[in-house]
Amino acid sequence: MTKILPRRDARAVLLQLMLVTFVLSSPVYGQQDGEKNIITSSNAAAVVQIDTLGYGSATDLAWVPNGEGLSVASTSGVWFHRADDFSVKPTLLETPTAWPTSHVYSPDGRWLAYADLDGTIKVFDGASQKRILEIEDDNVEISDLEFSPQAPILASAGSDSVIKLWDLPSGDLLTILEGHTDWVNSIAFSPDGKFLASGSSDDTIRLWDVASHTTVAVLEGHSGNVWCVDYSPTGGVLASGGADDSSVRLWDVPSGNLLTVLAGHTEAVTDVQFSEGGNVLASASDDHTVRLWDISKKTTLAIYDEHFGEVDHIAFSPDNNTMASLGSDGVRVWQWATQETIHILGEYNDLVTDLCFSNDGQFIISGSWAGFLKLWQISTSEVVTLPVRHDAEVTSLAFDPGGIVLASGSGDGTVRLWEPDSNETALLVRGGVPTYVDYAPDGSGLAYAGSDFTIGVFQHETLTLLSGHTWFVTDVTYNAQSTMLASASYDRTVRLWDLSSGSALAVLEGHTDAVTSVAFNPGGTLLASGSFDGTVRVWDVATGSTVAVLEGHTDWVNSVAFNIDGSLLASGSNDGSVRLWDVASGKVLAVLPHPGMTSEYPDGVESVVFSPDGTFFASGNADGTIRLWTTP
Repeated sequence: MTKILPRRDARAVLLQLMLVTFVLSSPVYGQQDGEKNIITSSNAAAVVQIDTLGYGSATDLAWVPNGEGLSVASTSGVWFHRADDFSVKPTLLETPTAWPTSHVYSPDGRWLAYADLDGTIKVFDGASQKRILEIEDDNVEISDLEFSPQAPILASAGSDSVIKLWDLPSGDLLTILEGHTDWVNSIAFSPDGKFLASGSSDDTIRLWDVASHTTVAVLEGHSGNVWCVDYSPTGGVLASGGADDSSVRLWDVPSGNLLTVLAGHTEAVTDVQFSEGGNVLASASDDHTVRLWDISKKTTLAIYDEHFGEVDHIAFSPDNNTMASLGSDGVRVWQWATQETIHILGEYNDLVTDLCFSNDGQFIISGSWAGFLKLWQISTSEVVTLPVRHDAEVTSLAFDPGGIVLASGSGDGTVRLWEPDSNETALLVRGGVPTYVDYAPDGSGLAYAGSDFTIGVFQHETLTLLSGHTWFVTDVTYNAQSTMLASASYDRTVRLWDLSSGSALAVLEGHTDAVTSVAFNPGGTLLASGSFDGTVRVWDVATGSTVAVLEGHTDWVNSVAFNIDGSLLASGSNDGSVRLWDVASGKVLAVLPHPGMTSEYPDGVESVVFSPDGTFFASGNADGTIRLWTTP
């Protein structure tokens, strides 16, 4: 469930969430202190997943033709939300083998189709939601799917610069429409099914005669990629959106003559859709807005500006009263006539780049590739998106020891300090890119690092710069005693720093590729490091020698974390798994797979972090979800 948070009220609600003491009543979180099981090396083999926060990173949305619900495709599957009560948890169609890129209903609701990143098209019976067909279109990233309104035909388009027409329900390939010279981004059938329009990264729109499989017209005018096209309900007008010129264009069809250019967006236009009557056109944009246009007057009717990030997809509801919009901050459902938000589905989240727990363990804060920070209440799964974002990915998060101020580092080169009771964020530093941050456990300081190869330490209101690395610094962390700092770098080394003198204590060498993360054990005697070389190394802090090299991951190691007693080490990797290691023996105790994330795709498990009381841990994932793990 997600709170409805108008922009002006988000801070107030965030403060309430942070200050209210909740009664934790779930079987896991409602245990009495004596009943909790701390995760250690002795019980790590029994660790199980107990919950998933979020529904993944949304990629497309579509209303069920009968109006009963809204379906959202995401990196974790295709989800169905009840239109009469969006607060009810959605149902999952299936967990994909690869991330869905597009999905669409046939106009009569008979079929639902979605495409995976690996080029697989899956067709489901709309009523039973059972899969009836799978089409393999190997080595093609499919960007759009569209059903013909008059014939059992499914069209697909994507990275191979062509449009393919498939027969249903056989799945036979009927024909290939060739003519574009670059990626085909969007396709749309005319209402009578006789024509098909396609927008391409070759800067053109093509109109095709479906029966003869020939090009009727080539529409030129956009000064860059054409990202979206849609027919009016009468079929007499085609709307298109440009990525580079930020314009919406209206064309007469099938003549192909330009009728008008609708200007107003300041960034790429990502989607266009006509209302049922055709008198209103909606357009979505990377400028964080949805614009509603009066087609007869060719003017802006209204602007919906409640999204905090880029808006990628829009859809009018079948009754023509409601609009759903998908942005990098989640999915919003709103009355388009009044621009009043009905519900926010903030559980849809971009790639999770880092996690941290609140000091009381009741909340998880996540940072994302899109620059957003979200606060999740663990016991209820409620989520709040902070209404201010970084201009690039969030690289690291850390709460101050008092639990009042949250520090976030970002690829935009900044460290920001967030206070729940403040309407603004404080810009602590603007430096190299990216920027990583950590608080001293005793509250005496804060450290940050970035691509200028240095580490900045704020201590007693004094800034000290630590130099020595020869490439980007990728992580910094304090020991529990706040006397020492460890740093990781693309230069393949780990460095230890004495904070009283600001001098380097040791340079730890052994990794054969960039070091991504470092973590001290609770006693400060051992240090773990993860690397692009796929290994985890454990170091003796006193001597600087390697204690163990933990091998098993098959891709980059992105994150490492010790448990509360130091007997267990967790590591998250691009291979889509978390591994739990016995620190004493160096043996792997458990391998926790994350379905849907494999080394075939760019990222896997980005962050692992133990709760303050040590009874569970969280993994932040490239599919936009946060998974919680504990022992039975």
